Amino acid sequence: MCTRKRRYRSQGDALDAALLVGVERQRSAYRCPLCGHWHLTGN
Repeated sequence: MCTRKRRYRSQGDALDAALLVGVERQRSAYRCPLCGHWHLTGN
């Protein structure tokens, strides 16, 4: 389940968060089929 994952309203918000912590090259964003929000995942 995605209840422990950080949720973002948009793909851009998720990728901006990755950029802020300096992991943008190691992360991508996906839309969760369970909650409809965006999460970050490692590549």
